[in-house]
Amino acid sequence: MQPPTCFILMLLLLRAVDGYFDCRRQGMSCVAGGCNLVDGNCACPIGINGTDCGLNISEINATACDPSCEHGGTCLAQTTGNQCYCPEVYTGKTCEKRRAMVECTGANMTITVYPYTGFHGLVYVHEQQQDATCDFDTLQDSDGANFFEKTFDLETGCGAIVKNNTPKADDRTFEREIIIQYNPNMQTALDQFLNISCVHKAKELTTLSSNVENLLIENRGNLSRDNTSSEYTPVALEIQNIDGTPVHGAVYVGRPLRLYFFLTDLAVYDNLRVEDCVAKNGLAGSEMKNETLVKDSCRQPRANQILRGEMEQDAKKGVIIKFDVFKFVDTNIIEFECKVRVCKSTDTRCDPKTCNGELNGLGRRKRETPSGKKDHVVVKDSLYVTDVMRSSSTQSVSPPRAHECLQISEILSVIIILSSAVIILMCATCCLTLVLVRRKTHQKTKSSASTSQMDVSSTSTSGSSGHMRLPRIRVWY
Repeated sequence: MQPPTCFILMLLLLRAVDGYFDCRRQGMSCVAGGCNLVDGNCACPIGINGTDCGLNISEINATACDPSCEHGGTCLAQTTGNQCYCPEVYTGKTCEKRRAMVECTGANMTITVYPYTGFHGLVYVHEQQQDATCDFDTLQDSDGANFFEKTFDLETGCGAIVKNNTPKADDRTFEREIIIQYNPNMQTALDQFLNISCVHKAKELTTLSSNVENLLIENRGNLSRDNTSSEYTPVALEIQNIDGTPVHGAVYVGRPLRLYFFLTDLAVYDNLRVEDCVAKNGLAGSEMKNETLVKDSCRQPRANQILRGEMEQDAKKGVIIKFDVFKFVDTNIIEFECKVRVCKSTDTRCDPKTCNGELNGLGRRKRETPSGKKDHVVVKDSLYVTDVMRSSSTQSVSPPRAHECLQISEILSVIIILSSAVIILMCATCCLTLVLVRRKTHQKTKSSASTSQMDVSSTSTSGSSGHMRLPRIRVWY
């Protein structure tokens, strides 16, 4: 039985339509080739590819673009300059911007739409085009590209849709339906439908990004659709120096640092409590090692050699855990994974409490929550650790700070300059001394030679006459 070759070729020739480009829309056209007025696809000539036939295969050069293209973009080396050819879902110099984006906070959602170049239509909330308060602002980014943007209240006004227990129990999803109308004078089947949503998770979170986008493209009904979703994360973790500045680069064993847990905004929650915190070596399987620093909101006895005092809370309700940098024996990586409870103003479960026994902490130990509800967020961050820096006396010392390194380099520069000046002066002195000695020696040698010549002359005169001749004296009259 022969394989269905024709069927396979047909699948390969089908183009996945994502809805952002259609050459039948007003303001859009094919860069090369012709427009199929039935399906809106461009028929590209040989050697040309891309949604709008703007990708010349002969110009592809993957290493020509700096910075490189993102999100599947293709780098083209053209006579007018290198540029990225982007999939139609993305735009920007490096394809870094999605054409439909949403940024979620505790109270608002900000929707940004980048239509295709040549767009002269309308962007509005579905069935709210007559409400001026719902209009998008027309803006221009640093690259000169036009885009539409609007910030909406999550729960009220401008077509807000609130879904409780979605997608899971105790979650809340806030939606807006956006229309991209390509002809400013009429609605057509070529217009685009965007489903924008923000998800507030009530359960434990393992995804921390504030812009986790669902890139699924669907075509339902008469309008092409794009679903864009973002998860809202109310708490974040940052590894900092003791003074609160961010840590950059590798750190030495023994260096004092701190874990700082803070709320990203106070619209929904106004307090937090670190319930569990574990340090891991970043390996998997049988090679994985971990050290528990905090459990049930209390520091663990095994962590006394690592932690510096009790957990603290600052004026912004952020929680601070100070520690000395340590290192697992088989890796340079430390991964911190901590479970944090977030609380609203009426929730007392994040109030500072005393732990059982001798160890005190921010929270209660081994006690059930009043409602059994888990308002937890799992946050992560990591460090790269080098070995202990040691002095000649084998005592552990902290690595020099940036300004100390600068002072040391300045002192060394001065020493090198002074040393060079001294060496040059010594060389000049030696040369001058040598010249003077040679000159003095030469003069002495010349004087001795003259004296010897006079003695020889006198001796030869005396020897020729046999007796001394007196000099002849002439008298002039």
